[in-house]
Amino acid sequence: MREGPCGPIPQGGRWGASLCVARGGGGDDAVTPGIADEVVAAGLLHDVAEDTATTLDELREKVGEEVAGLVAANTERKVDEEGRARAWAGRKREALNCLSESPVGARAVGLADKLHNLLSIELDLTAGFDVWATFRAERGAVLDYYREAAGRWGGGDARVDGLARGCLEALERIEEMGGAD
Repeated sequence: MREGPCGPIPQGGRWGASLCVARGGGGDDAVTPGIADEVVAAGLLHDVAEDTATTLDELREKVGEEVAGLVAANTERKVDEEGRARAWAGRKREALNCLSESPVGARAVGLADKLHNLLSIELDLTAGFDVWATFRAERGAVLDYYREAAGRWGGGDARVDGLARGCLEALERIEEMGGAD
């Protein structure tokens, strides 16, 4: 869940990521060839186990193994074994490594989530909001993470190329806006 200028943004991110998966990072009429309905469903549900009380086992019972597996690949461990919050950098490094080794469907969900986040950041910056104050990392580290995700999870497969390209284009526009670091 992303913190917006008016507080947490719970459902919008889920819908947005699902639409980005279906559109492959393209415009309103774009449909990603080769992306299964299960991947689009996982885009909708990608933060459920991370941001709600719903467990992956409960999700698996409701939507099946394939969708739940894609969600699991995109679920960060936000707390350690003792219940303490994990550092942002460690969580993101783990996510980068996990999805780099995951099937294309899981990478598509991850890239769609990143694309939607980047587009939201861009809109917030355009509206004059202090977006960077909502992160638990410096602006440069956040942008580097998104750039590395696009580079590692995209490319080499037409089903994720548009998503990765969309992330890189959004990053370029955000960097041109400048801002605190």
